[in-house]
Amino acid sequence: MNTIRVRCPADGVPYLVPEEMLGRRFRCPQCDTVFEVVRPVSGADESLPEPAARLTWEEIFLYGLTLFGLVATVVVFVSRWGFGVDLLR
Repeated sequence: MNTIRVRCPADGVPYLVPEEMLGRRFRCPQCDTVFEVVRPVSGADESLPEPAARLTWEEIFLYGLTLFGLVATVVVFVSRWGFGVDLLR
């Protein structure tokens, strides 16, 4: 049984799948992305770009705090100095 090396287009995790999977769909166990198994071009595995970096939960939390802080600052600023908007009263 021959195998082919494929890479998930979403997270870049490589897999060895049976050659019989050519043209069929494969679900990545890591991220649940479904993609079609195609025969890789000779030497293409080494030239594939690295997948985009994914945010960690800590980064998402910090970005959320930053966004919340920005929104809270705007609400306080607008409510304190007016501009004809009464948000907190």
